[in-house]
Amino acid sequence: MQQLTYGKSFEAALYIHIPFCRHMCLYCDFAKTARWQSTEVNSYFTGLRQQYGLWKNYFQQLGVKPLWKTVNFGGGTPSLFIDHLCQFLAFVGPDCQADAEISLEANPLDITEPHTTQALRQSGFNRISIGVQSFDPQGLKTLTRDHSPTTSHQAITHALQSFPHVGIDLIYCWPQQSLLQWEQDLQTALSYPLQHLSCYNMTYAEGTPFGRMVRRGALTPHVPDREAEYYNLARKYLQGNNWQQEEVSNWSQEGYACKHNLCYWQMEPYLGLGTGAHGFLTNIASLPQEGIRYAYHSRIHKFCTHQHLPPQTNPSLIWDRRERSHWMLEYLGSGLRTAQGICFEKVTAMGFTFKPTPFLEQARTRGDIHWNSKYLQLKPQEWFRETSWAVECSRAFQDSSE
Repeated sequence: MQQLTYGKSFEAALYIHIPFCRHMCLYCDFAKTARWQSTEVNSYFTGLRQQYGLWKNYFQQLGVKPLWKTVNFGGGTPSLFIDHLCQFLAFVGPDCQADAEISLEANPLDITEPHTTQALRQSGFNRISIGVQSFDPQGLKTLTRDHSPTTSHQAITHALQSFPHVGIDLIYCWPQQSLLQWEQDLQTALSYPLQHLSCYNMTYAEGTPFGRMVRRGALTPHVPDREAEYYNLARKYLQGNNWQQEEVSNWSQEGYACKHNLCYWQMEPYLGLGTGAHGFLTNIASLPQEGIRYAYHSRIHKFCTHQHLPPQTNPSLIWDRRERSHWMLEYLGSGLRTAQGICFEKVTAMGFTFKPTPFLEQARTRGDIHWNSKYLQLKPQEWFRETSWAVECSRAFQDSSE
């Protein structure tokens, strides 16, 4: 792994979390709130700028200068605050690479006018991901979304007129969705000249209204085997239309893979800012080789209260110094669900050696998994089961330091 010296650029991704929403979707488990006032929003963005400056000071103490290759605004609903986003991008812009991917997540309702997407593009944004989730009125109602198929059409149309890279998010396996409805959503998506498509399996996280409804029997999710049918339908349909699968949930046209996502999947460093945001610091000589993870507290008030404190002493930051074995399992869990797979050079640099187990040898014979001198890769049909594969594969990587 690259070792950096004082003053050398530290290439990484930057994520900024905006936790404010107009409307709460009952399935969402991200840090967010629909109860806010403009004064609270102003204070939050002030806190983001202050925290960013303190992180830069921290990096300077570590002997590096950040250079962002991607910047992504997520939430919440960042598209509610176009002016704030443009101002913050101007604030961090001097620390970005000239060809950096600058993206935001948008609610269709916020970008139905052309002047909105034009303002974002003129400010430096070059990628937008629109949270369509479904083109089906029943699906939007079930998912408790606050927009309509017509709104999605307007948003996509204006985005395509302004941005060189437009993607949308879809959710499949929502309660009572049929395979035909899912196929129709995919057909509608491909009727637009999009560059990226994210297809997420419906989840029922603990702590969400949907999760509680499932627990008390008020909502019935699809069974796992049924979920695999929906996944494979999408995989075959998109592949048949010349879309490239980057990862279990992400597809793109050639040359339009999401660079920000790739940083997450390949265990590259990224700085997360804001309520509930996570970060991963690695490739810095003065930090442990396996890197350090951290997360901000999920309460907005706590973030704003401690916005003036540096990372080392900020009580709203939770540091997670993991063992090398944790790094290996995390890398397997994220890398095995991608087209690139597991890079042996990266694993070797961390001090691990690969010795295939009988289980993996049998899986290789079946064609479920493949490896050569450079990469270990699952066949796409198995990306859906990356968690169980990560556990099995971890038994084949031995820590040479032990």
